Amino acid sequence: MKKYELSHKALKEICNPNTFKFETTAGLDETDLIYGQDRGIAALAFGLSIDSKGYNLFIEGPSGVRKNYVCKEVCF
Repeated sequence: MKKYELSHKALKEICNPNTFKFETTAGLDETDLIYGQDRGIAALAFGLSIDSKGYNLFIEGPSGVRKNYVCKEVCF
């Protein structure tokens, strides 16, 4: 195995369902559903804070990952 190579077992994380304080995701508030994107959200907020012409934002990701929702949450 190479120095920085990960095994397939290292890529899987199993969580204990008892750590969650809800029975189903149906009752969760949508504003709490942006997980693990702190760095991306900070970059988006920084890009939106630039008050100068000639700058654009490019948001990329697969369909269904709620890119529009996240942009609206950061903007407003």
